[in-house]
Amino acid sequence: MAVVACAGDSSDLEEVDYGRYVEDVVGVMEVEFWRSSDIDWSTIRSAALEGLSDSPTQSEAYLAIETALALVDDPHTRFRRPSPNASWPTESDATPYGELVGPSVGYLYLPDTGGLSEDDFTQYATTVVDAMRSLDGETPVCGWVVDLRDNQGGVLPLMAAGLGPLFGEGVFLSFPLDSTEWSYKGGEVRMNGTPLSELQTSNVVTSYESPYLAEPPSSTQIEEAVELETNLYTPTHTDAPVGVLISAETASAAEHIMIGFIGRDNSRSLGTSTRGVPTNAKTIWFVDGASLTVATSPAQDRTGAVHHGPIEPDQRVVDLYPLDDTDEVLDAAIDWISSPCP
Repeated sequence: MAVVACAGDSSDLEEVDYGRYVEDVVGVMEVEFWRSSDIDWSTIRSAALEGLSDSPTQSEAYLAIETALALVDDPHTRFRRPSPNASWPTESDATPYGELVGPSVGYLYLPDTGGLSEDDFTQYATTVVDAMRSLDGETPVCGWVVDLRDNQGGVLPLMAAGLGPLFGEGVFLSFPLDSTEWSYKGGEVRMNGTPLSELQTSNVVTSYESPYLAEPPSSTQIEEAVELETNLYTPTHTDAPVGVLISAETASAAEHIMIGFIGRDNSRSLGTSTRGVPTNAKTIWFVDGASLTVATSPAQDRTGAVHHGPIEPDQRVVDLYPLDDTDEVLDAAIDWISSPCP
């Protein structure tokens, strides 16, 4: 997900015209939303403004914006009221790890990045690559399992950089309406041809003009402190089979990772359909600390197929946990991977 903002006037919030504020939030949606031409924005504006008093309050404005969002009805387009925790997400114990789960089968667990501490956030990609390098040791790994079942999304560059060696050469993911391509070349994941380790953080400006747009909190940006350099690594078997585990919890950036393996030779997704928010999105911040996330483009896999809803697995496997202690999805992936392994 791209974090996007426009520099605005951070004037005293007491001077905010919340009627104008509502119109501007809806205006940003109209400019940025990928299906904007399908929406009757005049009706949405009228519905949003209808409930405002002559001197709208902040609470009235937020309710009006939520009314507009309900009419847009897109699961990846949402408004977040100001939060005192916007500077950094709540810490979580969920960090990437790897282990051997079968004869020469490497298992990689990739959680979402939304609940990581700042230290773990900066190490995410490096942790994944180091786990792969460690597993692919004296006895080379002949197949990989990438587990995205608990991954509800987050920062795509961190996940993609960690898994780069498995995607294979060339473009593996694109967002056509945003003119963005993700590829693997020369041992590195690249965005529009630029290695992630060389990307510069910048504030991309929405074309909509408003005095209420603002810079994002610094911690929401991928800054120089975020270590995207992953110590170039090439698997022993570059064409090894990859099983991608998915579920209804797999969402957003995790769906992008899953899409990145579609069309790769010797890859298979297993589990149940994803949540269905694989669109690219940008988050735009406002002077009161609220933010608007807008879906800007469907995702496209390397075969040219476009995705903007739930993605079905290649092999549907229902996990019966907690009815039993068996991980049916992982077992199915191991069975599929083990058959071509020596």
